[in-house]
Order: sequence, then C-alpha cells, then structure tokens
Amino acid sequence: MTGSISFCTQELKQTSRLSQSHPTGIRASSVRHIRMQDLNLRNNTLYLQHTKNNKLQILNVPPTLAEALKDYIADYRDDAEPTEYLFPNGQNKQLTKDALVLSFGRFCKKRGTTRTSLHQLRHYFGLNYILNGGDSFTLQTILGHSSQAITKKYVSLNHENIKPHFLMYNPLENIKKRSTRKQSITKSKK
Repeated sequence: MTGSISFCTQELKQTSRLSQSHPTGIRASSVRHIRMQDLNLRNNTLYLQHTKNNKLQILNVPPTLAEALKDYIADYRDDAEPTEYLFPNGQNKQLTKDALVLSFGRFCKKRGTTRTSLHQLRHYFGLNYILNGGDSFTLQTILGHSSQAITKKYVSLNHENIKPHFLMYNPLENIKKRSTRKQSITKSKK
C-alpha cells in the first residue's frame, strides 16, 4: 500500500512539473528555478527570474493550471518558505536538470510515449498556440525570444497543420460560402 501511495505522490509531482511547462511554454531550466514567491495565484501570474536571456519574464498562468498548482501547493508545499523552490527534489533543494529529464522520461514511458524531450513541449506549445489562433508576435513574447526568426523555428507548419486554416480562410471557398448564403437568404424571403 505504501508503494502505491508513493507512486501516486510521485505521479502528481511529475504531472505538476510537466503541466507547468506545457501550457506556459517555459523552458525546463526555468521550471527548475521557480521559487514559491515567483508564483502569484491571486492574479494567475508567474515571474520567471531565471531565463535564457537573463531578463525578467512575466507569464500568465491559465486558470486550469492555476487550480492544479493550488492543489499541488496545498498537498506538498503548503509550509514552504517564499524563497524555497516550487518543485524541489526530495531533500527540498533545487531539482537538477538530469532529475527533471529522468522524471519526464519515466512519465512518458508509463504512457507509451517514445518522444521524451522536454524541449519538444515548448515546440508543441508554440505550434498549438498558433494553430489555435494566437499570433506570432505574442508567441515571441510568451516564449521569451529575441526575434521572430527564432519563434518561426518553433512553429514549422506541415501540410496537415495548414489544411484546416487554408480551407477556412481560402478566398475561393469564402466566396462560395457567401454565394450559398445569399442564395439561401433570397429563397427564404420568397
């Protein structure tokens, strides 16, 4: 029984760490450096003090993630000091890069996933942000990139990604839709 409780505890901790990375697009190195005081759940804001370009980055925390983090903190970090890490190792010290990578690898393996790169989560976030209607300039800011050229590398669209948007915004298809709408309105007035 103790083993299954320990497994569930580890699973929740891993999920919390990983869920922080995917819906915000932050780098794994930034996840490791988040301290309790960097997270403001009253206004769903995360202040990244440790970034690749050494500039403070302020991110919005999606409401669903904010709720998951509240649960995680209530269960595991409720008594943590503001300067302690949000996701520490077992000795309440900073999680190492290797430990985070290993944890993510185990997390993926248990789910039958062969891709185990944390950095791929960042690319996945960027691509899905654009596919869901986000703009590349906002994405550049969210990812903390210094130029659009870097952001472009994150969002390499393939044929399957483009097809739905191509059809939705294609001028010929839109003319056809408007024409069909006008015909149905004319018929309904008669």
